[in-house]
Amino acid sequence: MSAIYRKKTLRLEESKPAVVAVNPCKMCEPIGAVFALKGVADTMVLLHGSQGCATYMRRHMAGHFNEPIDVASSSLSEKGAVYGGEANLVQGLRNVIKSYRPALIGVVTGCLAETIGDDVPRIIKEFEQEIADATNATNVPYIVPVSTPSYRGSQSEGFRVALRSLVERLVSPAGNPNGKINVIPGDCSPADARYIKDLLDRTGVAYTLLPDVSETLDAPMHDSFRPIPEGGTAVEEIESMSDALATVECGGSASGEMSVAGFLERSYGVPGRVIGLPIGLANTDRFLEAVTELTGRPVPDRYMNERGRLLDAMVDAHKVLFGRRPAIYGEADLVEGITTLAVEMGMEPAVIATGGGDAGFAGRIERIVGERGARPVIIPEADFREIHRQVVANEVEFLIGNSS
Repeated sequence: MSAIYRKKTLRLEESKPAVVAVNPCKMCEPIGAVFALKGVADTMVLLHGSQGCATYMRRHMAGHFNEPIDVASSSLSEKGAVYGGEANLVQGLRNVIKSYRPALIGVVTGCLAETIGDDVPRIIKEFEQEIADATNATNVPYIVPVSTPSYRGSQSEGFRVALRSLVERLVSPAGNPNGKINVIPGDCSPADARYIKDLLDRTGVAYTLLPDVSETLDAPMHDSFRPIPEGGTAVEEIESMSDALATVECGGSASGEMSVAGFLERSYGVPGRVIGLPIGLANTDRFLEAVTELTGRPVPDRYMNERGRLLDAMVDAHKVLFGRRPAIYGEADLVEGITTLAVEMGMEPAVIATGGGDAGFAGRIERIVGERGARPVIIPEADFREIHRQVVANEVEFLIGNSS
């Protein structure tokens, strides 16, 4: 069966138009935005689009995290597609406020709302004024529009668009310095977020972590269901990010308009640093160096000992992994981090692919593998058909990437 599958895949590949993606190697922008917003305390997400999109995101994230995931929907239908979705969005906002009473609502736009051209910021502004007049401006949640058409970018871009929209909407002009550093951990798991928080706490650093999914997407068992899980970055913490000492943002794709650190530096004078995801030796060293330089706090011995154990494990595994030829694929920032670790372990990546990737992705990968003298095939905006073709052509020994 595998031989037949390979033969068919390669034959079809020859006639595939350049603009067509077959089995894309990425998730859509809205799901990245939902992930980011789930890391903000007392927040509900409303997808302005079709009911099917919201259902897909709920189902996918619930299956991945094994947690109940709520995503509301404006439920656009054929009528909304023709006449505009303003009425649906306003009714959806009313329902969310009545049912959840959140501190913040993130309005994420899907393909349908973006294609018909709904002016979501204008609709939200008028709705906010209406409910403020009706309630004397009490119990009015923040409502943050996040523009994420599914036909553009990938999960990583949606994640960063959501964070950028949050800080633009919530951050207040600088007041008194609060002695904190802003940490943007990147598109990481709840366990990663918990580890970063533990590291910063043990180092004695005051910080604002945005987003913080350590509890919201990995909650303990409770006696009763909580529609909005506890945890997340408090709205008040985001408001005061302009008062921080500096911002450390993880992920090589955080550049230009996509960078929270860049926005805070340009708008409020908060110094910013962008480093790779703290995966492997070099990137974790850079993260700790940035934290200690900005705060003057030394790294606790506990983490120096962990670094030593990592080095010991790398030496032990070297005889097994040296010269191995993996294919590495996934979201761009994660691929860069895993590639860094693979090279540190002595591997020689043969194929490196991402379904998204900004203009600097290939250059960053070339710098990572350059010290080893490796010349991998680098594929930005890849689909799995192209990855399969390159895996066969370049004698790849094993795959490192997402399993779903």
